[in-house]
Amino acid sequence: AELAAVSRLGGERRVALVAGRSGSGKSRLLTELCARTDRRVLAARAVSPEREAPWSLARMLLEAAMERGVNVRRLLPSRMVACLADLLPTLDAARAEVEPQTWRALVLHGAARILQGRGLLVVDDLQWADSSSLELLALLAERGEEPAIVLAYRPQEVDDASPVAQFLTQLRATVRPVPPVVQPGPTA
Repeated sequence: AELAAVSRLGGERRVALVAGRSGSGKSRLLTELCARTDRRVLAARAVSPEREAPWSLARMLLEAAMERGVNVRRLLPSRMVACLADLLPTLDAARAEVEPQTWRALVLHGAARILQGRGLLVVDDLQWADSSSLELLALLAERGEEPAIVLAYRPQEVDDASPVAQFLTQLRATVRPVPPVVQPGPTA
């Protein structure tokens, strides 16, 4: 039933939230979803030690896109590529000399263009995502086009004042997510 719920992404409902305690089967559900879908999948897992490192989750998603053949240099203007080279050293491009706010905007919108149209974006352990990556996920969710997005997290590890809690509140206010799939299984 849970797999069917997150598999129904499309149309107005392009975001699914999978919430549950550690050990409840969220990661297994995501693995099954990725194995059974006909969509192209980009998957990443946020990690606790990098929750304060800007763009850490976004970097993982962008690297996954590049590993699957996305040609960033062909897709984006050279100025965006130069800004993204700070995050993705494999781009091997000269660094951009721009104001910090301009750099952030170019990275955000360049990353969104790389991830658009990728079919299905799957993120596990969202409770450890950094705020820059959350901003990118919010932008993708608001755009109303592919990718469909599945986000798994542990609600008991999301502090009410955290960037993740703010992201989830904003997400629920701006898009119509598939109703949360709550995995009530055992705790770890």
